[in-house]
Amino acid sequence: METTDFSKLRAYCIEKTDLNAKVIDQFLVDLAGRKHNNEDKMLRALKPFASIVKKWDDEVVPYFMGEYLILQILQKDGLIHSYLNHASVLKRPAAEQEFLHLLAKEPAVFSFFTILSNPSPDFFTAIDLFTGEEFLFYSPATQKTPEEERKGMWFTLRANIGPCWIFYGINIYLHGLTPDDIYFYATEIDPEVETNEDLMAQVHSKPFHYFMLFDLNYYPAMTIQQHHMRFVTADDVTNLPPKKELEARFETETREQVTRMILLGEEEENGARTVTGEAFFDRGTGELHRSAFSIAQFDMLTEELRKAGFDIPDEPTVSVAPQMLSFAGEILKRQIILNPYGDLFDDDDELDEEGELLMAKMNAFTSELAVLINQNITPDLDALADEFELPHDSARHLYNAMTSQVKR
Repeated sequence: METTDFSKLRAYCIEKTDLNAKVIDQFLVDLAGRKHNNEDKMLRALKPFASIVKKWDDEVVPYFMGEYLILQILQKDGLIHSYLNHASVLKRPAAEQEFLHLLAKEPAVFSFFTILSNPSPDFFTAIDLFTGEEFLFYSPATQKTPEEERKGMWFTLRANIGPCWIFYGINIYLHGLTPDDIYFYATEIDPEVETNEDLMAQVHSKPFHYFMLFDLNYYPAMTIQQHHMRFVTADDVTNLPPKKELEARFETETREQVTRMILLGEEEENGARTVTGEAFFDRGTGELHRSAFSIAQFDMLTEELRKAGFDIPDEPTVSVAPQMLSFAGEILKRQIILNPYGDLFDDDDELDEEGELLMAKMNAFTSELAVLINQNITPDLDALADEFELPHDSARHLYNAMTSQVKR
């Protein structure tokens, strides 16, 4: 197995990133912006997301506009191929022209990835979560990020410079999300998306939809009963078991032709029992809809439904974090309904009430944080978290999200 000489590789990467700043950031980005109507295209692309971007610092949008221009230059069949023999490029130093030819060998790509290792300062191995590709990248900014904050999913635009990759634009940290959330978002944008290849093709054709994920940058995973909170649902056609089997395991109620089955958890000190999950069986269609607030709860619900006599698979149809569900609805300007039977039993929907309460607490907490941050007051995060009944780690992640600086 060949050993990498990271000392030599660091010198190489420093040289190439310096060339990149001169020939891409300070030259071709400006050229691409002025030509090909790219500035007008960017403004039109941003217009549908005005309600999102107005919440961001002024410096953020220019970063994404620059990233969009770099994509136009370095993507497959990008502008770089027409620029290689452009008169103004041919006047540049030979080293810069050679660097452009290096970048032209392989297109830049968007990537959702997780970090695998940190074999040497400023160097990381990673795996692309939708292609399975493992790659080595150079990023001093990532090295400065606390190790705990490097865990989870990232989104960036990357380009191959030979022995390793470099990043462009803003590295978006999505540690509160999973690939299931990205797939959910993609299929809400276009239900025709079925494969990982379809998904990544959409990312490259609709980059501003994915730049908007910055709104979830550093947003923490929500927890419920020590599990990551997710809306987990499944829809299957099956047969209804005998009534006595259902009533032995669930609280049941029938309205019109739909039977609701509520699975309750352990009794608490106050005598109340929390809802672990619920299912709805439609006698008209033979469809069973399962719904839970975490993967663990969904598995428990599925197990009890099987014991009652339902023939159903393990896998959910949808698994989405609450923040992604809310974000996708805001981006697409519509309410996304996961439970088609919710309105029928709306007067007693404990699951929705629990989720709405948690979201309300987090929104109130971030509003209070915003006031303190704007007044340059450093908050007592633990005390503030207790006041809003939020976990301390979630409070710290939210604070980091609101105070984090844009990094290359």
